[in-house]
Amino acid sequence: MNPTGFRRAIVPVLLIVSFIPAAARAAEPLGIEITGERPVTPPAATPTAARGRDEILETPAPDTGAVLTTLPGVEAVRRGASGLDPVVRGLQGDRVNVLVDGTRLYGGCPSRMDPPTLYVSPWSLERIEVVKGPYSVTDGPGGLGGTVKLDTHTLAAGSLHELRGSASWDTARSGSRVEASAGGRGERLDVAATAGYQESDNYEAGDGTEVPAGFTALDGAVDLGLTTHLGRLDLSLASHLDRDVAYPALPMDAEEADSYRSALGLEREGVSERVAGYHGRVYLNTVDHTMNNEHKPNFSTMQAETDSEADTYGGRAQVDLKTAGGTLAVGGDGYRVARDATRDRTLTMMGMPRTAHDRLWPDTHITDVGLFAEWQRPLGARLTLRAGGRADRVTGRADATDAASALAGATVAEAYVAFYGPDAADTDRDEVNAGGNLRLAWQIDERWQAFVAAGSAVRTADASERYAAFAPAPGGYRIGNPTLDPERSWQLDAGVAGTAGPLTLSADGFVNRIDDFILVTVIEDRLRDFNDDGVNDVVKGYHNLDRAFLWGGEVAATWAVTDAWAVAGSLAYTEGENRDDDRALPEIAPLSGRLQLRYDDPDGHYWGAGGGRLVARQDRVDAAFGEDETPGFATCDVRGGRHFGERWQLTVVVENLFDRTYHEHLTREAYLPVGDLAAGDEVPEPGLGATLTLAARF
Repeated sequence: MNPTGFRRAIVPVLLIVSFIPAAARAAEPLGIEITGERPVTPPAATPTAARGRDEILETPAPDTGAVLTTLPGVEAVRRGASGLDPVVRGLQGDRVNVLVDGTRLYGGCPSRMDPPTLYVSPWSLERIEVVKGPYSVTDGPGGLGGTVKLDTHTLAAGSLHELRGSASWDTARSGSRVEASAGGRGERLDVAATAGYQESDNYEAGDGTEVPAGFTALDGAVDLGLTTHLGRLDLSLASHLDRDVAYPALPMDAEEADSYRSALGLEREGVSERVAGYHGRVYLNTVDHTMNNEHKPNFSTMQAETDSEADTYGGRAQVDLKTAGGTLAVGGDGYRVARDATRDRTLTMMGMPRTAHDRLWPDTHITDVGLFAEWQRPLGARLTLRAGGRADRVTGRADATDAASALAGATVAEAYVAFYGPDAADTDRDEVNAGGNLRLAWQIDERWQAFVAAGSAVRTADASERYAAFAPAPGGYRIGNPTLDPERSWQLDAGVAGTAGPLTLSADGFVNRIDDFILVTVIEDRLRDFNDDGVNDVVKGYHNLDRAFLWGGEVAATWAVTDAWAVAGSLAYTEGENRDDDRALPEIAPLSGRLQLRYDDPDGHYWGAGGGRLVARQDRVDAAFGEDETPGFATCDVRGGRHFGERWQLTVVVENLFDRTYHEHLTREAYLPVGDLAAGDEVPEPGLGATLTLAARF
């Protein structure tokens, strides 16, 4: 679908959304709270960070991954201006679980140009929450780095109707966004819907360097609820369509990236004296993805296109029981993700066209079925203990390893053996994994609480780590390793949160040991040409380290100078070490912090804030990974908002106020010459830009 088609499609969608609450009675007050960066007090015994809907909509971010980076301890790998891939405390990829309304969603690109967060637009979210570390046994397996929970918009409890929307203009990217949501509730039936359209163009860095950053996105969702004698039955349907997404750090751009989500759930609270409640959900999430090099400089000599898909289906059920002095949650969950990717290339060098067809994912399947239990009980007046555990059976297989690979004359299976030995011929995997955690919360007094937590979790290798077949990667190509062992983390956390007069403070620290850490490393250095461009390529593979260590923490504080003025700040740091080779783990973001001075009108009519972000130099890098040191930088921004009556508000955000040229440590380098970038150049962030947002609620 081209941009014109997008615009034609969004008009009827927005009209439908606008008429959902048409039968509602008198309009309600706006009731939107405009907030700036502020610390989040973690719930008892769990290191957590979160953002609500109004904070999300106020953040001038092109996608949900960018919103997540505003949380302390969360960074992102950047392959383009869109599709930011979240990193929690130095861990990325499938080490971070991403749940959309409690369901799993996997991207369709072997090089992760489309992480799950790409397919959930910020405007569709009601809340985002990040549980840091392996402290979420009820939310599925893995989660060594943490679990990102994306809860999409539904009609608020107690609301009979709503209609709200917003429109934004981004000067840095020449981008615009329009979104609307609506809902209504009857005696037994409730309905909510969201829809939005977004487009963006290339941007310029502070020094005038043009960076390809264009994309268009269309998003829509409907949530239907029916109250029955068994509880609330919920049906949700959603789709997200991206077109022409530019990725300067990859050899291809995304021509199409589409996801379709469907889920059916049932929940009920207050069932009986012994049963506090139950809830369950079944779902199907699909991704169709097409990428090509049509807008890359090598298109004249090689036309390449990859079609891929990722289908995830699963379910979970949980019962909450009342026990003597506590509660016990028991249940089970499971999912299967099937991923397949096929690449076609036509080479036209020297006037002699040649074609090549190979599999990047050879029809892979990973299945996980698990059982879990979590018990919570107060220990006296001030202590609360939580204990959780889960066990999973995991199977994996690749059904098309007899297909051709990019290794001349070899199948995918033969390529595995060529790089990893005869054991790699067996691509079937069967594992039984177990993990759990203990968390103790101490309510020191009415204003302060502290916690300590210990947890262990297991993560199986994902489809790319185990089965990728010469998928493009930074500095070359990657081939998966079918013999990989699962990773196991052992983590300790401690934290404190509370208030003392005008001060609000939260702080937590962690140490994490990971056994059998899966590391990317060079396994063949420019001995063969895998893409037929006449240049020998680097091949990277995967192997298990015996042990890796990570440690760090986050601090956030607010000082209320007066009833109207406040100073807020946060600081986050993570350090990782490869204990096998006594060197730094790759792709760990440096020390960073945020500082802001904010004014809120006592009458609630307007607010204003100014501050900045400070990032230290990162010289702890892994040269064997191909990682470079990056300089530190500081950026400033100003923002403000104004209410017009009870229904309208205007928000203005100016970023990179002094038009600095800088790049993030986790931004990948340009793969090919694009825009004003040469191959191997660092990709800078946007220069000075402003975002204006007009929002209303009726």
